[in-house]
Amino acid sequence: PLAHVLELLAESSCLFYGIKIGYSSSLTLTSKSSKVKAGCKGDANYLQPTLMCAVPLILERIYKSVVDTMKRHGWFAEELFHYLVSYKMKWQDRGFDTPLLNKTLFRKIRYFLGGRVRLLLS
Repeated sequence: PLAHVLELLAESSCLFYGIKIGYSSSLTLTSKSSKVKAGCKGDANYLQPTLMCAVPLILERIYKSVVDTMKRHGWFAEELFHYLVSYKMKWQDRGFDTPLLNKTLFRKIRYFLGGRVRLLLS
């Protein structure tokens, strides 16, 4: 809802700097959302956000969708995914990036959210 303080701050800042704003529902955000017809794109694919503000519930739904996709590929893919996410987080905490992982695994996740996401705010 618009009453969230984070959204009010992000919206005001974007308007102040002249940045375009797009709105989406949690039910139509991704191509695998519950209210998106099979074969159609979600709002994130149409809007292609660079900066995305979302409450933790929405981020949990996105994470669950990605994990469910990994589960369908088998237990090894799921365990490898969890290991690589923790590996990336460890190196980011130390101030380094993981360009090889960004080009392979995390590129697919970025395209899941429209392809241009550089920052997620929660």
